[in-house]
Amino acid sequence: ENEESVGDTDNKTQSEDSNVALEKLNSLIGLDKVKKQVKEFINLNIINQKRKEQGLQVVNTSMHSLFLGNPGTGKTTVARIIGDVLYQKQVISRPDVIEVSRADLVAEYVGQTASKTREVLKSALGGILFIDEAYTLSNGGENDFGREAIDEILKFMEDNRDDIMIIFAGYPKEMRKFLKMNSGLKSRIPNVFDFEDYTADEVVQIGLFDLSKRQYILENEDTYSEVVKDSYENTNDHSNGRWIRNVNEKLIAIQAERLASSPNDMDDIDMLKTITEEDLLKLKG
Repeated sequence: ENEESVGDTDNKTQSEDSNVALEKLNSLIGLDKVKKQVKEFINLNIINQKRKEQGLQVVNTSMHSLFLGNPGTGKTTVARIIGDVLYQKQVISRPDVIEVSRADLVAEYVGQTASKTREVLKSALGGILFIDEAYTLSNGGENDFGREAIDEILKFMEDNRDDIMIIFAGYPKEMRKFLKMNSGLKSRIPNVFDFEDYTADEVVQIGLFDLSKRQYILENEDTYSEVVKDSYENTNDHSNGRWIRNVNEKLIAIQAERLASSPNDMDDIDMLKTITEEDLLKLKG
């Protein structure tokens, strides 16, 4: 995309592109609270940008955000959608989302962390830096280099407030503790997005969508729904979308096992696509 909009045609494609990104947001299963928050956040930043262009005062220009939620709740996907829309609307100068974790920011030896962190921050200028499991930066003791990384991030956030959006992502409980440890962080991150766990119905929907994308057909969707819900209610694994994809992997392996032992079925396209009632009950097994 051209960052400088030339004439109306370019503006038109840019708004079409941002509509595509917003449609993608709407089509995500569940996440109703987050979708609403994201739309408000995007609208505020678009209007702030327009006010800046007209030389008007702008309140709350900081885009830095907290993404709170368990794994597999779509945090990275939503970050990419925000990047696309803000880029199309010329609020940020590139749509890239640079994903990092503690290991990318913290060095092993004294004196190396600040420059390592600074390099990463610079690489994300103009776009979005997504720090996953950000609370691990403050997990160590007094001599942990994670603190050094946090200090560097704080300084950078302040100096480049309009040129970068930093997203701190992680489990809600750990992230709240992380913020308590550093008042400087809390005051600089005005935007909080709550990614709730998926309901059993939503997990079934995600699972069905995933299977159809992989070109599988279920002999009985009701049995699938029943087995998945039952399993979801009894699991200790709170990885949401990741959990249901793993369930589907198991199901596909069960189907493959059955097909491999009946040579006639292996050459039949319908059989290759179909997951039977028997497969589903084995999953329940």
